[in-house]
Amino acid sequence: MTFRRRGATLALLIGFACADAGTLEVHPMQASQDALVGTALLLAGVPAAHTLRIDGDRLRPAELEATLGPASLEIVRVDAEGVHARVVTALEPGSYVVALRSASGRWRTPGFQVLARPPADGGAPEDLGGPPADAGPVDGGGLDAAPDDGVAEMGVGDAAPEDDAGLDAGAPGVVVNGRGTPVRVPGVDVPDRCETDPALSTNGAFLFLAQPTTSFCLGERRFRIFRWNDGAPTDTGALLGDANYRRVHPFDGALLGLPGGYGMLAELGGNIVRGRLAGDPPRFERRPAELRTRTVSPSLTLDGSRMIYGEGTRLFELTDPFGAAAPVRELTGLAGTGIGEATVSADGLVLVYVAVPRLLADPDLYVATRRSQLDLFTDAAPLPKAEDRINTDATELGPFLTAEGDLLFTSTRNDNDRELFRVPGFYVP
Repeated sequence: MTFRRRGATLALLIGFACADAGTLEVHPMQASQDALVGTALLLAGVPAAHTLRIDGDRLRPAELEATLGPASLEIVRVDAEGVHARVVTALEPGSYVVALRSASGRWRTPGFQVLARPPADGGAPEDLGGPPADAGPVDGGGLDAAPDDGVAEMGVGDAAPEDDAGLDAGAPGVVVNGRGTPVRVPGVDVPDRCETDPALSTNGAFLFLAQPTTSFCLGERRFRIFRWNDGAPTDTGALLGDANYRRVHPFDGALLGLPGGYGMLAELGGNIVRGRLAGDPPRFERRPAELRTRTVSPSLTLDGSRMIYGEGTRLFELTDPFGAAAPVRELTGLAGTGIGEATVSADGLVLVYVAVPRLLADPDLYVATRRSQLDLFTDAAPLPKAEDRINTDATELGPFLTAEGDLLFTSTRNDNDRELFRVPGFYVP
């Protein structure tokens, strides 16, 4: 909303400020401990005067801080319903206060209940009926104290391999170039400097990149479509669709009986949907069909035989995701906490995901490998951390492994702008 006369903007805010100070309401008011991280909260009842600010002749979202007990909440967006936030930190069972603070005041709620996680049933890791339902996705990360020079070997003690040997994450023959230097991807500067959730089509023709609809990386996301052009994208001016898609994963249309075309998995409303793309640039032919409920962050092997996805702070693997049987197993033994977004390599042997090592740590990228698709991922560890490495003291999110093995991800290492980076040849399937 833009006003040509600053006085009109001030009058509008003064009118808002005369309203009731507001009573914070939180929905839901409780969550199980094992489903807490990733839970989406709606903080309602705060007048617009406290969620908007004047910026020249414009109204923009105010700077807000939300907390759950001692932990910060991630503010996702602010709209007519209220402030949408997400839990990013694990807490012990108990009663905690949710608080929202702005320049105009602070609001608290009665106690938010964190319920003890249900006891483990000791069942086998393979679950043909699907894993227990959980809450939504989470942005998370981890820390790594790897040396600045040389190559760290993960999962094999303190041995130091030769320079440029790559990162051996444990599985024989699976070598990850975790010490590769990230390169800022040119040509993708989106409004408000918030590039999120990159994905590349399997033929390397198109880059899909989300941009929130309002400032400060808030609001619904719209995926912009770029021509990849060998790593120098150009904006087509087209959008993937008009829905609030989160993570997306393009795949070869032949898996849907569309040779030469495209398919797309996407996260929509806390569920994974599947659709066909058509046109140039490609867009959904129609609204995608639901593939799996209460699941997020889909990632698919090149042949479509395996899908990795998240439920809360846990990752699962679905065999034959487009078939009838679709057996499921949880990916256990992963390092870090608050595990969230994940991407799997074309051959299904390398997993890159987001996790945090401790309370309130910055999000970083972790890697794990396995020797075959029948095995679980092992020797998970954070990728090396330094100013010019994949992980930094800033926030690293949105990993995506391309069909050729490049790693795309976003980072706030430059003045807190969320920018897109690429590590060529991170892993060659």
